[in-house]
Formats: sequence, structure tokens, C-alpha cells
Amino acid sequence: MSVADPRKMSTTTKVFDDKDVTRFVVPVGSDLHSRSATKFGHAEISGYINSFLHRCGFVHAGRSDFAEMESECLAISIAREYVIPEDNSFRRFIPTGVAIAWNAYHHLPDKQTQKYIALLTSLFIYAEDMFKDNNDAILAFHGLFIRRQPQKHRMLDHLANMLLDLPSHFPPTSAVNIMISASLNFITAVGLENGSVVFSPPASASRYPAYARMMSGVSEVYAFFIFTPNIPLDVYLPALPDMMTHICYANDILSFYKEELAGEEENLVYTLARCRGVHPSVALQEVIDDAVAAHRRVLETLMPHKAAFDCYVQFAQGYTGFHIASKRYRLDELQG
Repeated sequence: MSVADPRKMSTTTKVFDDKDVTRFVVPVGSDLHSRSATKFGHAEISGYINSFLHRCGFVHAGRSDFAEMESECLAISIAREYVIPEDNSFRRFIPTGVAIAWNAYHHLPDKQTQKYIALLTSLFIYAEDMFKDNNDAILAFHGLFIRRQPQKHRMLDHLANMLLDLPSHFPPTSAVNIMISASLNFITAVGLENGSVVFSPPASASRYPAYARMMSGVSEVYAFFIFTPNIPLDVYLPALPDMMTHICYANDILSFYKEELAGEEENLVYTLARCRGVHPSVALQEVIDDAVAAHRRVLETLMPHKAAFDCYVQFAQGYTGFHIASKRYRLDELQG
């Protein structure tokens, strides 16, 4: 859906330009945010995604040759009783976790770390998807985790154990503390989302949508895992804020199609649109602009350090490839 031509707007609509994007403010009583008014078509979403990929220099390709790793992760899941005869619901989350590890972290030399990333991601997605009717278990996670007490659901026990094992897969630096804090923030965000707390901020709270998105993105974990252990933390730590933005916003862009198909509006794009009184297409373009700008700043920050730069470049293309390769995001449907 394209932004309306400002020359054809009525005098009740105020137009202004910001970052070369024309925005329009919704008049009082407008039904602009109804589903009929905001529904995006296949071609429009494909255009936005292709623009994002082109501006970042990414190729629309992903690797799906990860059957061996998927089998290994399933075997680990059975051995650890993530998957049990009476409950194999976790099994369907494994392919997505494997897809991100295989595509975005294929450059890591330690295959055990790749499998850790795959299973941790699968547990994150499980927590996000499977507790909408059991939010009490999510809200209790932190207190039980800190006291080392059993969680209110066996899969949350497994997630807690994975977080406790994080120092085994990453050098014991301040980064580990940030990663664990980010993981706990993610659980907090899941609890907020389950309660629909974060999706209707007032116009005066214009920074809240981005704040809530960073909290839910667990992007610090994925950012720190990009780099091989031989690269000093102080080389890439300054790029962390921009890596967080790119990781979160790239996911918002590349998952937007599946969310449109499901009629979901509890996401960054629609939250920004409601908060700022702009059309969702304007909010989506803003997310793309911010993701591209953050990616370019990361490249500039890391450019003097070849090893770190190369790791990030491989990750960034692979992270895009993960979304393309994963059936969860259904992006193959846009290639027809």
C-alpha cells in the first residue's frame, strides 16, 4: 500500500516530511487503522522487503541444507527430555532454531555453540508462542530463576538451565551478564505481550515502541554470538546498540508478511503507526530506514577490525538467509 499523494489530500490532513518519507496524520474520526484500510498486498510487501535487501546489499537466498544438524538437535532434545512421548510440542520449534544457527552462525568454528544457539532459539520461540494462556508461569520465571527453584512449567525449567549454561559457550566476560539480562528482559516482554500491555502507547510516548521492541528482541544474545572468541570484546561492544537495532528491525521487516497473513497488529510497525498517528506503510518504511542505517553504522564501526568485520558481514547475510530458509516466515511465497 503506497502512501497517499499529498497533492490529493483534503485540507483536514497535515503533511510533513521526515527522512525523505512523506507521512500523514490521521484526522479525528478516521478509520485509517482498520484492517480494510491497512491491509498490504503481496506485491507491496515484496517491494518493501526487496528494497531493504537491496539497500543492505543482501542476497535473497538462504541455506536449508541443515538436516544433519536438525537431527542432532532433535537427539539432544530427546536426551534432555525437551521432547517426551507425552509431549512432543517442542519438536516443531527445532527447525527454526536450526535455521538461524546454520545460516547466521555458520562461520563459528565450534559446532557445539551452533547447536546451543539453535536450541536456545527454539526455547525462546517456544516461550513466546506457547504461554499465551499460561502467563502466570512467564511472570514467575525471574523470581524462580534467581532462587534456583523449579519453574511452573517443565519447558521453562529447560530454558532456565540453558541460560545457566551460557558461560560454557561464551568467554566469561561482561558480555555474558548482558546476554543473561537480555534473556530475562525477553521473558518480561513475553509477559507484557501476553497481557497486551505494550501495544497502545499514547502519542506522547513516541519512544516506547522501540524500547519495547528492544526488550523483546533478545538481540544482545544474537549480537555477541556473532564474533569468534579470539576477537576482543572492546572491538565490537561499541557497535552493540546498532547491531541490536538491525537484528530486531530486520526481523520485523522479514516477518511482516507472515504477520499480515495472520492479521496480527501487535508488532512494531502497527504499534508505531498507532502511537504516531501515521499510516502503517509509513511506519514500515521508517523501520526499514532505521534498520539500513544501523547496519551501515555497524559496518563503519567494525571496518578497522577485519576479523570482526568479516564475522558481522557473514552473520548479517546469514540472518537474512535464516528468515528466507525458515518456513516460519513463508517468504518463499513472495518469490512466485
